[in-house]
Amino acid sequence: MPRLNVDTREEVKAIALELFTTKGFERTSLREIAERLGITKAALYYHFPSKQDIARALLSPLIEDFDTLMKDVPGLLTADPRPLALLHRPGVRLDR
Repeated sequence: MPRLNVDTREEVKAIALELFTTKGFERTSLREIAERLGITKAALYYHFPSKQDIARALLSPLIEDFDTLMKDVPGLLTADPRPLALLHRPGVRLDR
């Protein structure tokens, strides 16, 4: 696999995030992302083979952070349950 240009990958992710947020994932095309970047669709495919790969690159850090948080939850529960109140609706008691 060829070495990827990190700067272009980050630019693709930034533009894709903007378009996914404003237009939605389904209504955003790879052609539109490429046009916004001023590159060809083929050049975009060099960095990301599919729109799903772009979404995966955007979501991976969030999923990893969430996994890390969930691994820490048992320790949080035994130490102090109050931080977990942020994960619950107002009015839900943690000490049931």
